[in-house]
Amino acid sequence: MIVYNNVAIKHSSESLSNHLLCLLNALCSEDRVYAKSANNYLLDVLLNQILLECENKIIDHSNIKVSMDMLLELTDTSAKDSVYATDFEGQFLETRECDAPEYMKKKYCKEELISKHLKTVIEMENSGLIPMLRNEKMDDLGRMYKLFGRVAKGHEEMKTAISNYIRELGKDINETVSNSATTATAAESNTTGDRQTGTSVAIRWVQDVLDLKDKFDKVQNLALSNDKAFQTAFNEKTEEEVDNVLDKTITLFRFIGEKDVFERYYKQHLAKRLLLGRSVSDDAERGMIGKLKIECGYQFTTKLEGMFNDMRISTDTMADFKDYLEKSALERPKLDLSVTVLTSTFWPMNLSASPRCNFPAEITKACDTFQRFYLARHSGRRLTWQSNMGSADIRATFNARKHDINVSTYQMVILLMFNDLPAGQSLSYETIKGESDIPEADLKRNLQSLACAKYKILVKEPKGKEIESGDKFYFNSDFTCQLQRIKIQTVASKVETEGERKDTREKVEEARKHQTEAAIVRIMKDRKTMDHNLLIAEVTKQLQPRFVPNPAMIKKRIEALIEREYLERAPGDRRVYNYLA
Repeated sequence: MIVYNNVAIKHSSESLSNHLLCLLNALCSEDRVYAKSANNYLLDVLLNQILLECENKIIDHSNIKVSMDMLLELTDTSAKDSVYATDFEGQFLETRECDAPEYMKKKYCKEELISKHLKTVIEMENSGLIPMLRNEKMDDLGRMYKLFGRVAKGHEEMKTAISNYIRELGKDINETVSNSATTATAAESNTTGDRQTGTSVAIRWVQDVLDLKDKFDKVQNLALSNDKAFQTAFNEKTEEEVDNVLDKTITLFRFIGEKDVFERYYKQHLAKRLLLGRSVSDDAERGMIGKLKIECGYQFTTKLEGMFNDMRISTDTMADFKDYLEKSALERPKLDLSVTVLTSTFWPMNLSASPRCNFPAEITKACDTFQRFYLARHSGRRLTWQSNMGSADIRATFNARKHDINVSTYQMVILLMFNDLPAGQSLSYETIKGESDIPEADLKRNLQSLACAKYKILVKEPKGKEIESGDKFYFNSDFTCQLQRIKIQTVASKVETEGERKDTREKVEEARKHQTEAAIVRIMKDRKTMDHNLLIAEVTKQLQPRFVPNPAMIKKRIEALIEREYLERAPGDRRVYNYLA
């Protein structure tokens, strides 16, 4: 032990002890050049030791403390202050002057620093949380998420800040659209100007909202480890906020000329949300339907309400099915089966057709058990299994661990084909196609989801994003993931294909024919006799709340009704029609 100026120094760390001895010897000999050099060496060692600790390396804390005490005790006579203040403190603070990403990269945020400076780091003007989000700095956001997770309120502060930012962005979108909607109202009487139409305003609002959702879905996936607590925070809205959004949506809805087209797309998306469990709030869904009913009448929303009714009845049906299995002597299925029974007239998809798919034996057996139960209680009905609309939870065993995987029904069928396959063997695309009998377009999309997307449960040879004939697939035994439960999203385009768009338009046009004929018959039944132009005007007025009919189309429907003897031309005047009782 050496005693200098009443400071005791122990020699347990070779590097620090050597520098301390050099400094003390220099001071004792009053060699200022040597003392300054030794002091610089000591400061470098101290700063390096602190950096090593920040990187979770083991250091000698006792010698660090002794060194700090010595620097505090020694006095710089020229500055009349401690050597700590004059030589060490400035360099120490200088190494910590950086923006938010650098602050975290260097791992200087130990618990004491994080807890005390959460809001400071989040609110840094040019490098804090909001600039990271604005500039999509995913690595920095991920680093902040991990670092803030070390302290009690870290993630709460992040969630609050991100939620507030999302609300601000949403408010900006609504304000922009509201201003544009006001402009669009004026534009109705000035179609030759450059102002936006109501339809373009609505399209812009929808696109802006979708872009905002895509942005934060990306943040959720790439930076926040799909943390469900953050996802919930992103989607949280008060009842008042939800109601305000729905009111603004209805305001934009009024500008849509083809409300029947909107109705068809709305039904399709609502059906997917209900069947796939993607709806954030049933109350919000019902609130929107209620507002649409006020706006368009009960006929507009009858089928939408029928979809909700099917979901409710299916829940009760499954409870009865479970009671039936417990009380009957039947062998219980080896899997948990959940069935949603849909009334074909309510739902927008074609439920009368049964997509091709060969189920494994156990699944077929479970489906047959439910079918016997259901048809025994509902005589005269027919069940058609929709294999393209279901989902399944399966447990997969990999080399590292087991995972619970949520997949589509098609993906489940594909994966179960690998169950009895010897390790290292593959299945060809043609084999999977032949044994599963899944339609080719659906098969390729689902194989892409399993072998080419984020979670590669299967390995494809040759590598590539497209599925081609001759491709081979292996079960990926080496798959690893930090999450216990994984959801495999089916690869799909966000917009309609040309064929889907054409099919939608054809169905809309077919529905318009029936609606137009019904309007003509209603009017003629009331008026008995009517001039052609007046009839065209009256039919247009009645149909305008749903769509603006083309006069040529109305004329064709009149001709069709004359052929079916609902109407006749007045004798002597071909432009006057009589109603035939």
